[in-house]
Amino acid sequence: MSFSPDSAFLAGLTNDRLLLWRNVRRSPDAPDLFDEYDGNPVLNVPLPQEKP
Repeated sequence: MSFSPDSAFLAGLTNDRLLLWRNVRRSPDAPDLFDEYDGNPVLNVPLPQEKP
């Protein structure tokens, strides 16, 4: 797991998927947006199972 350089996204990698979430809380002064966020990744891509 790793944040993007601007902390706007969090990326994760499993054995079979690439996942990307939007970081909805960017600063302590920002309004709490978690009430509108369902926790699902904005990107969920299966990785090829065949080795190159």
